[in-house]
Amino acid sequence: MGGFLNHLNDTTIVLLSLSAILLAGFLLTRITKLAKLPNVTGYIIAGILIGPYVLNLIPREMVDNMGFISDIALAFIAFGVGRFFKKENFKETGFGVIVITLFESLAAGIIVTISIHYIFHLDWDFCLLLGAIATATAPASTMVTIRQYHARGNFVNTLLQVVAFD
Repeated sequence: MGGFLNHLNDTTIVLLSLSAILLAGFLLTRITKLAKLPNVTGYIIAGILIGPYVLNLIPREMVDNMGFISDIALAFIAFGVGRFFKKENFKETGFGVIVITLFESLAAGIIVTISIHYIFHLDWDFCLLLGAIATATAPASTMVTIRQYHARGNFVNTLLQVVAFD
């Protein structure tokens, strides 16, 4: 496919790549639904399969230059998280949400830092860096799964608030 793409202009390559991404994501979500898995699983598998490391349908340069699409998607997801963040719910669960968010972040950072140091015998500086990276979370899969299954209730409200704070 790489040779085929060499004869096309940039706009055509972008449109073909986006079309392949959307089509693969759509088709694989149909398969993951049969297995009763969240759509996110299909999207991840689609990305792995059509990306530059398996079937190479999407060239590496294209993947490198698609960061703006991730930024746009994250903006929509953040907006969606904010939409579910209600002041009334926070008054009920405020302290608990803060405790959960802090514990989750601290626990992830500490466990990763210590585990990496003792398992791989790396310097503490590098282990602390990896621990800090481990505290970062992305709300995308949580939001997509909640929306897909139309989840509601106290647990979901608390989860959405934790995702918003994280």
